[in-house]
Parts: sequence; C-alpha cells; structure tokens
Amino acid sequence: MNIEKEIQLVNEIIANAIIHGADLGGTYDQNEKELTRAINNWIKAKGLENEYHVAQGTYLCNATNDENPQFAPRGYWRVMQICRKE
Repeated sequence: MNIEKEIQLVNEIIANAIIHGADLGGTYDQNEKELTRAINNWIKAKGLENEYHVAQGTYLCNATNDENPQFAPRGYWRVMQICRKE
C-alpha cells in the first residue's frame, strides 16, 4: 500500500473517532494537544516529518442512521488531519 492511501485511511479513522464522540452540535473535546502529539509521533515513526504535518481540516460524513435519522452525523466536520506540507 502506498503512503498516500495509508494516510487517507488514517485520516478517516481520526475523523470517525472524533465524530463518534459528538452530536449534531459538534464535538465536545477533541483533546487536540494529545491527538496532535499522537499523530505527529506516527508521522515521525514513518519518517515523513519532512513531507507531512498535522492540520485542522474538514471531513464530509455521509453516514445514515435508519433508527434515528435526525441523529445521523451528516455534513462537514472540523477534524485534525495529516496533510502534505507545501
């Protein structure tokens, strides 16, 4: 698996973990400091610190909730993501 695909999958895990702890009003506490530290540790362990960094991003969630449609976490969510440095 190439690193771009791996980062895409990790970003999806991060986003869904944040959304999991939220409701329609947004997340309560993303623990941004420790989340950023953990993601940076992963970036360093992969030897990617010269190419990637952690940044605030958005994630489009199209989830559904058949039992309670009003609680489906659809929409754009602010989340920490691994991004390529420019």
